[in-house]
Amino acid sequence: MSIADIPIIELQRMAANAQKDGNYAKAKSIYVCLIAVIKRKDGPKSDRLAVNFFQLAEVYADENNYVGAQTLYERAIEIWQQSGQPDAQLRLSEAANRLHELSELEVGRALRQDRKNKRDHQDVA
Repeated sequence: MSIADIPIIELQRMAANAQKDGNYAKAKSIYVCLIAVIKRKDGPKSDRLAVNFFQLAEVYADENNYVGAQTLYERAIEIWQQSGQPDAQLRLSEAANRLHELSELEVGRALRQDRKNKRDHQDVA
């Protein structure tokens, strides 16, 4: 049995459990497979695809990989903007809020790194 033979709902449960347990590598691997399966089954603009891009972005955010998460949130947003689904606006809003939060976190991370670099430079001099 290949991963493509496992029902999508079961793969989503497995990925969510791996994420909850802190096994981000496993969660990412499952979400990547899910995305491939959903693209093949539903096409490149399905709501289910956007949901899984969003969930994969959450894993990247949990790892503090804000650049990776941002790209995935943006992909989910793009699909939802084109979907016309009734709940797309709510999901768009949630994804936009997460992007804003990540931007703030990334700015803070960059400032901390800059301060550390300055301290390290002063210690060497």
